[in-house]
Amino acid sequence: MCGIAGIISLENNNNISPKSLVEMCDAMSHRGPDGEGYLIAGDFENQGNWHGKKTPEQFKYISNNRQVLLGHLRLSIIDLSPSANQPMADYNGDYWIVFNGEIYNHIELREELENAGYKFKTDHSDTEMILNAYDFWGKECLQKFNGMFAFSIWDKRNDSFFIARDRLGIKPFYFTIQDGVFYFASELRALLVEKITEVKLNIDSVYNYLTYLTIPGNETMIEGIEKLKPGHYFEIKQGKILEPVQYWDILKVSQVKKRSEEEIKKELLLQFEKAASRRMLADVEVGVLLSGGIDSSANLAMLSKFTNKKIKAFSIGFSNEIPNYENEFFYARKVAKKFNADYFEIEIDQATFTNELVNILRNQDEPNADTANIPIYLISKKAKEEGVTVLLGGEGSDELLVGYGNWIRIFDYYRLVESTPLKYLAGVLKKFNYKSWYNNTYKRWLNKTSYGETAFWSSNEILNEREKKNLLNQHVKKSHTFTSSFEPLEGLFKNYKSSKRHYYDWMSYSDISFRLPELLLARLDRMTMAASIEGRVPFLDHEFVEFCMSIEADKKADNNESKSILKKALEGILPNDILYRQKKGFVVPMKNLLFESDQFELFVNEIKSFNSKLNLFDDQSINDIINKKDGKLFWIILSLSMWYNNILKNKIKK
Repeated sequence: MCGIAGIISLENNNNISPKSLVEMCDAMSHRGPDGEGYLIAGDFENQGNWHGKKTPEQFKYISNNRQVLLGHLRLSIIDLSPSANQPMADYNGDYWIVFNGEIYNHIELREELENAGYKFKTDHSDTEMILNAYDFWGKECLQKFNGMFAFSIWDKRNDSFFIARDRLGIKPFYFTIQDGVFYFASELRALLVEKITEVKLNIDSVYNYLTYLTIPGNETMIEGIEKLKPGHYFEIKQGKILEPVQYWDILKVSQVKKRSEEEIKKELLLQFEKAASRRMLADVEVGVLLSGGIDSSANLAMLSKFTNKKIKAFSIGFSNEIPNYENEFFYARKVAKKFNADYFEIEIDQATFTNELVNILRNQDEPNADTANIPIYLISKKAKEEGVTVLLGGEGSDELLVGYGNWIRIFDYYRLVESTPLKYLAGVLKKFNYKSWYNNTYKRWLNKTSYGETAFWSSNEILNEREKKNLLNQHVKKSHTFTSSFEPLEGLFKNYKSSKRHYYDWMSYSDISFRLPELLLARLDRMTMAASIEGRVPFLDHEFVEFCMSIEADKKADNNESKSILKKALEGILPNDILYRQKKGFVVPMKNLLFESDQFELFVNEIKSFNSKLNLFDDQSINDIINKKDGKLFWIILSLSMWYNNILKNKIKK
């Protein structure tokens, strides 16, 4: 796990500066506390002292017609020796790479490459394996890798670059093109340093953020900066950027297979054991995030099978003294005791929350209003203090195996839509079993249906189109044409429709393609890396994902029991009161934490300061949110406001 950055002169205009590269890496120094390195290719005379406080040993220089700068920040996980530092060249010096992530099957691939005649300089670096794999298999090397990754390989001989992001989007890759120069980095903030990108808020992204808590597709919150989508790669050849290519699509690589329940349970456990054992691969200590729920408990159970050493497990919650809140320490303790874990518990109080809030919002890099950012950041800090460098999370299980009760309700609605003419649908819904939902959720779904859209967009929809427009300032609505926030997902829905698969598969496909990488995995990457910790996700091993998507959908939620097939597979491994207790998720009592904070006025001033600069939201709507103590909306707007204010305050871009 690391941070990467690069600057490539596309037009050979010799207009780039090594100083910019150093500043880019400095902006995300938390990603690499164990070392940093720079490759300087080209002529860079008379640019002054751009080394700053860096040491000469951190720089490598080669001659080249095109100016190419590559930077790397290292968090040492595999092969801790200096020979595994980056930027790294292959044995013959034909290729250079900067790489963020881990390739879990690198030992097997290295053996295959050695048998094919390839030589290695390092003892067991997965980075060097990637270089030789690219030389041997070309772009098809991506199909060989099991892991999480974002990398750029420079083919010096052919003046070309090969840039790729892993299948599930676990690792980030941001880029921008400015004045004939290509810039890339692991974090958006690195592209906001002096003389690169102007800070101009993307209004369409703000609009989508208000629905999804994050930004879908390849866009970001800053105009001109993009993300490489998960499962995609692109090339730069002789200064020309080619169109991105999708090399992995879960609907195309997995076919539903009919199997007995016993067959599915057996294979599910086998695949998960493989996924978990791969994520034990490290030359540093591996721990687990433990909530006491099924997914984190399954991680601990599997890890315990592969080592005689006590696994360090970390649980976090808020004080039970907070009204209408109850933490889950009881269940976490029970699981930790069963698997003889070295257990650590963190209780967050109001003061801790307030003191850490600014750091949390700063380290989001982009606005991400998932409240779990808070506990992930704090638990990662604790894990680092206890000598742990890798933490396993449970992300992905719910999305793959119908883990949300709301999905079952939406599927019931979908079946009604399929069997009921639209003009009769509202009347049928009034008689539906979930009457308490009718006046809000079902009306929202019905409104989508009336516009020809599907009811399910994502598992974290907050504001609908009408609610968002009511929140925005009049001049913004008049000067900007907004399209439905379903538009970024339309291509995905078209792919799903052509596949003729179960509606549960649409929900999984939507969340795998968008919600996971841009919200849940983004929060895991940013918050763990803020504490110089690597987050790993066994449930998102791509082979496990492909297997889960081959399971018949009705077996995933048998008898309307969410995640029923996983629960059945884990019977006898996890206690039944862990498997079958009501799912809560990690609840953050935002209303109490925000509105009862001694920093409440500071939070209000942050929002009003942001809005005075951009005049984006309707003032009365903001006042209503404050006066009505709407914790959810207050947090969403506060996250955006403090992120933006921090950019200006710290003069990342002057």
